[in-house]
Amino acid sequence: KAKMNIKEGYTTELYGWAFDQHKGATEYGHILCDEIKLKSDLWWNGESHEIIGFSDEIRDFSKVVGSVTNATNLKKEPVTYANVFRFRSSFPTPNKIVNLNFFFNSGSLTGNELLSQFNHVVIACEMANMQVHGFVSDAGGNNARLMTLLRENNDVGDNAWAPDNCIRCKNPVDTSRHIYLWHCSVHILKSLRNQLFASKGDGSGVRYLLSNENHHITWQPIVDSYERDKGSNAIDQARIPLGAIHLDKWSLMNVRYAKDHSASELSIDVIPKDHLFKKTAHDLEYVGVDLERVKILKSKAMAVNCDAAVKQNLSTLEFCVVVGDIFNSILLCKEERFSESNIVSLERFLRSRTEYFAKMRRAHIARKTDGRFNGETRSWQRTGIAFETFRNFSLTVSGFVAYAKSMIKISAQVMPRLYIPCLHSNQSTIESLFSLIRSMNFDRVDKFSRGYGTIDFRHAAKAVSSSKTYEAENLDEEIHDSNDVMEQLVHRSDTKRSDQLDMWISEGANITAPANDVEQFPTNYIPQTPTGQRALNAIKTNTLTQHFASVLIASQDFQKWMLLSVSTQHAEYFAKLPKLTASELVEFDNGCQQIQAVIFRAMEGCLASAKNSVDSSFEFRLYKIQTHGILNGICQVNFPSSL
Repeated sequence: KAKMNIKEGYTTELYGWAFDQHKGATEYGHILCDEIKLKSDLWWNGESHEIIGFSDEIRDFSKVVGSVTNATNLKKEPVTYANVFRFRSSFPTPNKIVNLNFFFNSGSLTGNELLSQFNHVVIACEMANMQVHGFVSDAGGNNARLMTLLRENNDVGDNAWAPDNCIRCKNPVDTSRHIYLWHCSVHILKSLRNQLFASKGDGSGVRYLLSNENHHITWQPIVDSYERDKGSNAIDQARIPLGAIHLDKWSLMNVRYAKDHSASELSIDVIPKDHLFKKTAHDLEYVGVDLERVKILKSKAMAVNCDAAVKQNLSTLEFCVVVGDIFNSILLCKEERFSESNIVSLERFLRSRTEYFAKMRRAHIARKTDGRFNGETRSWQRTGIAFETFRNFSLTVSGFVAYAKSMIKISAQVMPRLYIPCLHSNQSTIESLFSLIRSMNFDRVDKFSRGYGTIDFRHAAKAVSSSKTYEAENLDEEIHDSNDVMEQLVHRSDTKRSDQLDMWISEGANITAPANDVEQFPTNYIPQTPTGQRALNAIKTNTLTQHFASVLIASQDFQKWMLLSVSTQHAEYFAKLPKLTASELVEFDNGCQQIQAVIFRAMEGCLASAKNSVDSSFEFRLYKIQTHGILNGICQVNFPSSL
């Protein structure tokens, strides 16, 4: 059981396991993350003599600074959530899922901490030959903040198709590649439905949605459609279920009910029911027929100046049909997929549908100076969907299409007939994992590590337990570096990695000490702020008695990456580090001093920046050091050529 446990936090062992399982082959895909609510308890571990159940808040630099400036200690609070990452491959093994790190928190996870987690996961995936080309998460406040940091605060604007600099960021390992960003399409669909649900025709709702022609878009036609169905077909035959009409806290979160409002079930008197049946986008000649019918009817209705109720019905229907075309017909359609043969036509179709929301947004903003609202900010803002919903919708549709196009282009030589399932636009796979964890009672702080680690291997474990003649040699004919049965069962090389790490640590301990102490910063470094000067004066009193190479090899954080590198192409670097010559050790010291200076300057910069701005995020500045070529430049110029 101990070998199946996955440690919480910034660990790397599980990436080595993934590398072993796919035998070093490169997988191309994207990462997902989401939080699971845990049952909060404190437990005493009798073996380690530690209390289990507290979260570690020390990774968020802003919290550390706050505790220092306010002369308070960082509080350890009981764990209530786990933020979980997974990798999903697009090719060469489509839909291959790999469980990645999880991080406990007490409900106070910030965008800064998320960026630190994201950076760690991406680097570890890349080292284990899992190339990260995309990232999907829900659109919660902290995840939205993470997306803002990743796109470097570039403005999405009022266009429904987001520009490239808003839907991608540079890969911190290989800055020539991009990571495409989008929010879970399921969550975006629910957000749009909730905006419609909040819109009441009498103005009593949180929203008072208006079309770009200033006609009401409200929830009432949905209710009317249900009531007509109920009257003619009986309640159990109504095509929109009762739970989708009278929403409560549970049904608000249920995507099936959100899809009901934008699919074929919606019927309004002005259009025969049989004209509203949705078809998938395999044949775009048929998809969109409903919207064209609505537009024709709207045009005729306006020409004869029909009453407000008909205008409201038509405008609501148009909203629902557009949402249905985007989500029900494409992004959340199980049969739909992007391929080289249809990517251009599908993108053109989606762009045409998102333009509806762009027009709606422009009309919404124009009402800011509309005399009808007498300059009341609250009033004009209510007439359109919330900006956050519009922004997240724009990022999701354009971001996922860009990811699909990128994957198809990259795979042209390796897998020319690649297709990207449209369902990859959502993160339901991680939600299903959470459901399984809850059903097995692993959603507890003391059990989560074991449950998360064993859940993918339960069938293998069952096979072992049911075999009375199980022996190591009965496994498939592969070369193993361990006599441990469990390691062989799951194709892991833990013993090999551990032995290699011990060898490198031993070699590092034998590095000859420098004749004189080593400074932590370049001797000519000048701080930019008085606070920085005071901090530097304190740091400079502590020089190093060993070379940086020795200090790093002895560091537990550095050893995590050394362990992961075993058997990968990165092992050569770590193997050379303890074997540097005396002159090369000095070169390496100089390079590390330059890196220290850049990090210290980033710390000064964030402290001097406006609170809550992206520049006030230390983690954001560290990310820019990686992605803007600063770190690579220092290494190229200052490190020994052998490295």
